[in-house]
Amino acid sequence: MDKRSISLPPQIAADIDERVGKGGFSAYIAEAAAEQLRRDALHDLNAELAAEHGPVDPAAVEALRERFGG
Repeated sequence: MDKRSISLPPQIAADIDERVGKGGFSAYIAEAAAEQLRRDALHDLNAELAAEHGPVDPAAVEALRERFGG
């Protein structure tokens, strides 16, 4: 593990403590950071694909949502 120090607004820290307890704090923050990194990678891929193929057609997105119930 790479030990780091972070600063959080007090209420966010308190909300995390309430949810996972003091012992789960680091794991909760690590999972949140990992999730953000996954989202960043998807954003980067989306930008790359849009640059290569153009933007996604909103009508096609809506048709897929209707078809797959999203």
